[in-house]
Amino acid sequence: VGLGVNSWLQLGDLYSARVAVARGLDAAAPAPSRSFTRRRRHHHVQRSLEWLRWPDGVAVPVNASYYHDALVDHFSSSIASPSRRWSQRFYIDDRFWCGRGCPIFLYIGGEGPQGPPSPQLFMWSLAQKHGALMLALEHRFYGESRPTVDLSVASLRLLTSPQALADLVRFRYFVASSPSAPATGPHAFLQPEPGRQDPASSPPLLLKASARYSAWVAFGGSYPGALAAWLKIKYPAAITGAVASSAPVYPEFDFEQYAQVVGAALAEPALGGSAKCAGALRSAAAALAVSVAAGALSLDKCLLPAPLCPCTRPADRRDMATYYASLMGYFQDAVQYNLQGRRPYVSDICAAVVAAPLAYAGGEGTAATHGQGREGGSLPTWPLEQLAPLATATALFSPNASAPECVPSSFIQDEIAPLTNSSFDDAGCDLDCASDRQWIWQSCNEFGFFQTASSPAADNPFSAWGAVLDVETAGRDVCASAFDLPGYVGPAAGPGGRLTALNEYGGRRILESNLTIITGGKDPWKALGVVSSTDPFFEAGGGTQVLAEGVAVAQVAAGAHCRDMYAPAAFEDLSNPVQDTASVRETHALIADNVARYVGYARSVGGTGVAMA
Repeated sequence: VGLGVNSWLQLGDLYSARVAVARGLDAAAPAPSRSFTRRRRHHHVQRSLEWLRWPDGVAVPVNASYYHDALVDHFSSSIASPSRRWSQRFYIDDRFWCGRGCPIFLYIGGEGPQGPPSPQLFMWSLAQKHGALMLALEHRFYGESRPTVDLSVASLRLLTSPQALADLVRFRYFVASSPSAPATGPHAFLQPEPGRQDPASSPPLLLKASARYSAWVAFGGSYPGALAAWLKIKYPAAITGAVASSAPVYPEFDFEQYAQVVGAALAEPALGGSAKCAGALRSAAAALAVSVAAGALSLDKCLLPAPLCPCTRPADRRDMATYYASLMGYFQDAVQYNLQGRRPYVSDICAAVVAAPLAYAGGEGTAATHGQGREGGSLPTWPLEQLAPLATATALFSPNASAPECVPSSFIQDEIAPLTNSSFDDAGCDLDCASDRQWIWQSCNEFGFFQTASSPAADNPFSAWGAVLDVETAGRDVCASAFDLPGYVGPAAGPGGRLTALNEYGGRRILESNLTIITGGKDPWKALGVVSSTDPFFEAGGGTQVLAEGVAVAQVAAGAHCRDMYAPAAFEDLSNPVQDTASVRETHALIADNVARYVGYARSVGGTGVAMA
C-alpha cells in the first residue's frame, strides 16, 4: 500500500505529538534544527552548559578577564625580532581555593566561544573537594580571543594546535608568577612583591595566595580533550596530570568510522535501539539512493515524502553530498548527544522507525500517488513505504513534524557560504561568536575529521550514500572552496602521507604518566581515541596503541560524547530526567581517585616551601 499526501500529513501529526513529548525538557534546551549540521558537531560541552540550569543559590562568576601578554606567534619570536602581543580571554573562580599549595584546575577551551567553569561540570565537584582554583582559557581565534584582525587565510596560519598548547603553557606560568595578597605565616618571606597587582591582565590579577606551590590538572573534552592529553605529552613539566574526555588523539582525514558507531548505537538495546531499527534505516537509506538514481530529485517538484524533500534541487555531485550529509547529520547529532537533554534520543528515533511501517496500513495512496510529496507530483515506480522509516525519523528533527522543514542541499549556499566570511563577528558577541570557519580551517589544515558514509561495513546504515558522500565531497571540496585552495589534497602530512599531527603528538603512542583518558561506549569519536583492546574500534584507522603505565583508560558503557565531564546528576533536573548510570558513577570514581593522586604530591610538599612553578 502506498502513502498519499493526506496520509503523510496524518503521519506527520502523529509524530508531531511524539516530537512534543521529546521537547519535554528545560525550556532553554534548543529544539532540533534542520540547518546544515555536518560541520557543527563541535564544542559540545559548552553548548550543553549554556542551557543546563545554573543551580539556584550558586553565585554566577563575574565577567571574564583578559591576559594581554599572550604571544601572537610562539614559534617565530626571538631576541632579533620583537614579539607581537594580544589579549586572550580567561575566567578565574577562586570560591573553593584554599590558597597556598592547593591545586589549580585548568579547563581548556576549544573550537568555540568559552564560558566560565560551571557547576554542571564534574571538575567543579572535584574543585570543591580539593579546594582548587578553577581557570578556563579560551582558545585562540574563538569567541573574543583574537590574535589577528581577521580570519583571512594569512591570519589563520596562526590557528594551530601547537600554538594553542603554547598559549596554555604561557598562561599557566603567568598565573603561577602572578602577585598575591600579602602573605602571613612562616613562609611569607618566600612571596615576591606581595600585594602588587599584575598589569598583564585586566582586571589586574591578584590572587589571595601564591600559585607557585600548586599542582595543575588540565581538563578537556573532545578537541580540548586531545589538547589536554597533548599538553601533558608535549609539556610534561607544566601540569601534574590531565583528564582527557572523548579525545580524538588519532586524527584522520576520512573519518568513516563515525557512521559505523552511529549504526552501533541505533542497534543498542540499552539505549532503546535494536537491530531492527538499524536495519530498517539501512534499507531506507538504500531505497532513497535508488529513488534518487531513478530521478526523484531531478524535477522541479519533490517526489519524496516531505521530510526528505531538499530545500533546493541538487544540481551536481557536491549538492547531493550536502543533501546526504544533512540527512546523516541529524542521526549523528542524536547519537553524539544522546541522553544529554536534547531530544530526539536514540530511543525516540527507533520508536518512530519501528512504528513507521505500521502507519502505512490502510493508507490512501495508490500507484498513481506513490511519489507525492511536499510539492505534489507523482512517480509510481517504487513504493514509498520503503522510505517510511527514514522519513518518519527525519521528521523528528523538525520543530513541527506535520510541516517538516526541507533538507539543506546546496553545497555553495548551505555549506560554503557560511565558511567564506573572513571577518570576526563584532566585539561583544561573547558566547554567540561564529566559529565555523575557524574549526573547518583546523580540520582542513591539521586533523581532517571529515565524516563520510564511505565505509562498507555492515554497521554503517548510510553506506548506500558512500559513493557520493566520500572524502572528496566531504573534505577536499569543502577545504578547496572555503579557503580558495584549488590544489588542496588533505591536511598537512609528512613522509608516507602520515598526518603531521600524528607525527607531532604520537597518535595512540602515549608515554607520559598521570593521564586519564575516558571515552563513551557509543560516542562516535571513540573511534579516533584510546580504548581498551576489547573495543570493536581498538586501533581503528591504524596506529598501534602503546600506553605508559601511568595512563588510565576507561569507558562509560553506552555513553555519549563527553558524558563523564558533567557533574553528578547534571541531567536529573530536566522535565524528563536522565539518571546517572552505574557506569557514569564508576567512571567518576576513577577520575576522582586519579585527580586526588595527581594533586597529592603538591599537597605533601606545598607546606615546605617547594615551588611547583
